[in-house]
Amino acid sequence: MILSSYEDVLTEHAIDFQYRIQIPVELPFSDVDVTSLLSNAMENAITAVIPLPIEKRIIKLNIFEKNGKILISLSNTFAVMPLFADGMPISKEKNHGFGTQSIRYTAAKLAGNCQFSVKDEWFFLQIIL
Repeated sequence: MILSSYEDVLTEHAIDFQYRIQIPVELPFSDVDVTSLLSNAMENAITAVIPLPIEKRIIKLNIFEKNGKILISLSNTFAVMPLFADGMPISKEKNHGFGTQSIRYTAAKLAGNCQFSVKDEWFFLQIIL
């Protein structure tokens, strides 16, 4: 349901969205928390890929369970190299950058953690819950 809400914007901007989701029917945390994590991650990824040429607009999302933990991995290409401070992406624009803080807060609230990184032309977000 959460991801289907992004279908129109992904199509409108010709973003190659690849995903694989294998999770149990019942999750040990609320829909609100899952929505917060995924919506912030998707919003950031979409914002990062839109300025790219169409053929480079790629977002990959994998969500699966392993050893009783839920693993969320989102990667995307980007047009502008993200800035980092203390392992967190920061925004140069005023009143931006709250999405990554929200992701970190929600992951910690659920006794999990998250990690942001960049390699080559890819931005990576990994969340373990």
